[in-house]
Amino acid sequence: MATPIPAKAVLEFTPRPRTLPGIARQVVGFFLIAPFERWSLAWVALTDYARSGIRRYLQTLRSMVDNHIAEKALRISQPTLVVWGTRDYIVPYAFVTSLAASLPQGRFAAIPGAAHGINYSHPEAFTDALLPFLLAPQERAPTEDLSFKFDID
Repeated sequence: MATPIPAKAVLEFTPRPRTLPGIARQVVGFFLIAPFERWSLAWVALTDYARSGIRRYLQTLRSMVDNHIAEKALRISQPTLVVWGTRDYIVPYAFVTSLAASLPQGRFAAIPGAAHGINYSHPEAFTDALLPFLLAPQERAPTEDLSFKFDID
């Protein structure tokens, strides 16, 4: 049985665009957004990284830096909502708006005052952006005729 393809997609935790300097931007961005995130989010992240060890942390960091989401996103054909926080200094506004515009059915939502961990720090605002998108009627793409025709002789 084939895995069903989702009808809609939401990109909220957008990785770093390829055009930016790698780990240095991540580290600087982390310190710039820290005052705007909930401190409990840092505790959750630090606890997870401490449990997994320094090697796994470095692998995760490298994976985040090397993840070129803009190239992968071009394969998405479903309606997609790109959500970004206005205080996200890790991922630039120009990148997320360009990403949303490059998607065949892309939409963009900015959460005022939110940094990078939007769903954690601003769950109500995130839900307010998300629900209308998910609950909106979906435009149906033309589908091929899957009916069966029998020839009886």
